[in-house]
Amino acid sequence: MKSWPLMAVLVLGVILVGSAACNPFGQKQQEEQQVARVVRGDLTVTVSGSGSINAMQEAKLSFGTGGKIDRIYVKEGDTVSTGAALARLDTASLELALARANIAREQAELAIVQANVALEQVRVAQDQAGTAVAQANIARDQADFNLSQLKKAAATPSEQIHIAEAQLEVARSQVSNAEAQFGIAGLQLEPATLQLNVARTQLKLAEQNVSLSQQQLDEATMVAPFDGVVGRVSAREKDNVLPNVAVIHLIDPARLELKIQVDEIDITMIEAGQKALIEVDALSARQLQGKVISVGLLPIQAAGIVIYDVKIEFEMPVGQGLRAGMSATADIVVAERENALLVPDRAVIRDNIGKTAVEAVVNGQVEQRPVVTGISDGSQTEILSGLEEGETIVERRTQQRPLGPLFQ
Repeated sequence: MKSWPLMAVLVLGVILVGSAACNPFGQKQQEEQQVARVVRGDLTVTVSGSGSINAMQEAKLSFGTGGKIDRIYVKEGDTVSTGAALARLDTASLELALARANIAREQAELAIVQANVALEQVRVAQDQAGTAVAQANIARDQADFNLSQLKKAAATPSEQIHIAEAQLEVARSQVSNAEAQFGIAGLQLEPATLQLNVARTQLKLAEQNVSLSQQQLDEATMVAPFDGVVGRVSAREKDNVLPNVAVIHLIDPARLELKIQVDEIDITMIEAGQKALIEVDALSARQLQGKVISVGLLPIQAAGIVIYDVKIEFEMPVGQGLRAGMSATADIVVAERENALLVPDRAVIRDNIGKTAVEAVVNGQVEQRPVVTGISDGSQTEILSGLEEGETIVERRTQQRPLGPLFQ
């Protein structure tokens, strides 16, 4: 941890006391001590970490399809806007593929028209066959009726009856023929419908091929996905490149972030929104203001130490030449107190069960007094109760940590 301390402790003097006279722990050695007053002041506790500056928005751009680079429109350091063309492949073969795909789509559209016409013809033939069946049934019924009437008449010549019987047979034959034609039309309906469905499927495939060819042609031109600066160009015109191989590295230098590493002991004190003070190695004369935007959830093992990534955004200084990749250190403010009671951290005695005390000087005598402590920056400690402003306390050169509990 690190602090931005306020010089809040007034040292009154240095005294030598015998261990038998005032050492509450029965130590036999003589120990140098100094006394100080309890004062009020501000206290800031920070967690430090170092890392490098990165662009919050960057992209390693590649072509979606392989080929020969025809043109590169930018160079390193160029400023570009969203949608600006950066590079382009030779598109002759891609344009030919798109033209062929469009022809195939037009042929598929024509096949659908033809299949619709054929299906409609089958439906018309089926309707006509159905009408012929109905008419043949009427003619048969009429012939049957005529024959029955002739047979009822007593004076009907036998020749007329033979003619009527022949007409009935013809009508029955016509019914059979009409029903057969209707059946044939019904059989033709299913393959005609199937042919239409096949034509529709072929059209979908042709349209997909057109879309794919158009996409490949579009991807042959590399465009900027955001406003930024060209950081690196990794190819030259006439080079053959593979799909998804980075050609241009684009960054947004106006939005930078610092990523630092914090060890597992301190990471629990850090959360998004905490402010941070940043010192960039290349800008030693300037301190930047920032805030934590994310705290890593997954640990990183480094030389046997567990660390976590912490990302900090900060105000971009104008005209300072700040660049991605620069090293920096951040002090994250994890706790602050204003006008708090403060004592030197070495004045606080802690036992092995967590109780705390100080040695107060009252009327020239040293007495052990229990206190409740707050935050500490390792140099000064906040006192929540047990002391008053202006009281005198003992500060030891080394912090005593008794083995037994205090205040039994």
